[in-house]
Amino acid sequence: MKGASRSIILALTLYAGFLTYHNVYIYPASSAASKNSHLTDPVNHSTCPKCDNTDAKNNPKDTLPVGGSGALTRDTEVHKHISLPPTPADLMDAGTRQLYCFELHGIASTDNIQVVDVKGVRSTERNLKMALYKSQTDIVSGSLKNEGAWEYELVKNFWRRVTAAKESPKTGIFLDVGANVGYWTLVGLDLGYSVLAVEPMHENVRLLKITQCLNPQFEGKLTVLPIGLGVKKATCHVMSDNKNVGDGHTICGAEALQAFKDGDTLNQYSERSLVNIAKLDDILDTTQTPIAGMKIDIEGFERFALSKEGSDRFFSGLHPPKVIGCELYHCFSGKDCDAGDREFIDLMTERGFHMQHPISWSNTADKFEFSDRIALMSDTFLIRE
Repeated sequence: MKGASRSIILALTLYAGFLTYHNVYIYPASSAASKNSHLTDPVNHSTCPKCDNTDAKNNPKDTLPVGGSGALTRDTEVHKHISLPPTPADLMDAGTRQLYCFELHGIASTDNIQVVDVKGVRSTERNLKMALYKSQTDIVSGSLKNEGAWEYELVKNFWRRVTAAKESPKTGIFLDVGANVGYWTLVGLDLGYSVLAVEPMHENVRLLKITQCLNPQFEGKLTVLPIGLGVKKATCHVMSDNKNVGDGHTICGAEALQAFKDGDTLNQYSERSLVNIAKLDDILDTTQTPIAGMKIDIEGFERFALSKEGSDRFFSGLHPPKVIGCELYHCFSGKDCDAGDREFIDLMTERGFHMQHPISWSNTADKFEFSDRIALMSDTFLIRE
């Protein structure tokens, strides 16, 4: 009886406290502002004078989750005030829509942003549009511009594996943790999934929103959370390489930040923004929302985002992901492989996952392994049958 009472209370809480965006249950700003301000409140950027937070300062609402009907309402309101033809947004030609999206998000011609055509996995044609960094200092943007894709074989095989997974939900959402500029997110949208993209870097979040605007066929299918995932609520710093500006590293605590800067003897990294950290358990309920697949690439922060303290309820729900694409950052970069990657892989094997090579699916491991047999460069798959 005690268990039954608890279940009823939980069900009522979920119904009252979550908002549905195409079956994506997240805390809405209206109900979460007081008890979950780490998800909705703009970060106090005054403590990070060198951070690039122009977008967040000028548009504090942009730090809130976007997607669903709210995005259309905001588009409609802004469209009344910009100097474009009175054409409905979903009927604009590509050129007019790009002008509309740039003006909507306050993009000037001098900003480090360009629009390129890229391909998904359903077609080899470049029939999708992406907002990317214009400069050649971002590796991912450069690849997408030149080749129309990023890690194309890895992405293709991930979705093949999602389709092949036993009892994998045929509907549900794709969870993209560490979305970067959004190629994995865009491919998921193109395959018909709703996507929840978690991305802490403000400039990357702005690119994700512009990409959503440029592809009206995905209206209401994308939800962006401008946060990081970890063990507990915190405010952390995001650093990125000056030659790979969209690839953020989350650093929490003054000592850790100073140690990171001391180790950057070549001054390759710059501080980009502050970010609020939340637990995966606090933003997504897998009892209510089936997860079709998950990608996580957060530069060594995986062991915190997927820790017991941060994600046990997520993985014990009714519909957690069966397929996870992840990076073995510490092992690949020659850092502390055991404390960094082995720790979270051991936990994932306890949860019933095994490792699998992203291309050669017959290469599997029931316990932690880092080798060419099980990883493609730095990437591996985690599979739960």
